[in-house]
Amino acid sequence: MGTFYPIGMSRRELIDSLSVDRKDYRKRYCSGNTLWVWHEGQGNTDDWIGCYLLTCYRGEWGYKPMDESVHPFYYSCPKSWLESVPAVCLEWREGVIAHWERKAERRRAKSRPMSNPRNSRLKATALPSGRKSRKKPYYCNGVMR
Repeated sequence: MGTFYPIGMSRRELIDSLSVDRKDYRKRYCSGNTLWVWHEGQGNTDDWIGCYLLTCYRGEWGYKPMDESVHPFYYSCPKSWLESVPAVCLEWREGVIAHWERKAERRRAKSRPMSNPRNSRLKATALPSGRKSRKKPYYCNGVMR
């Protein structure tokens, strides 16, 4: 399958069109340029998890659709969804659980004192309350945004 580029959509509009604007939308989670959407089927047994890889080419945002059945090699899907959505690919679900366990282990290791506590890949942004937030940047045409 290829990548689809709807004309004239911003990243936010594309994410909304793949999730909130759909009738079968239940929940969504965006990790970098990987969008996870929990789609509702006819009954709870028909629910499924969609993975949309977001990409920007020449200023146009596009997406590549996948679902659990094709075993996407992306594992940032929320672990809590796995209990509620029927399993299609057990091997992929094991990868998701392992991903979140590794992430928790890294978080525990980070809580220990480090010689250089700054992470140069994250940029600070000011929130309306005046506090600073750290968020991961995303790339469009090789430019960090």
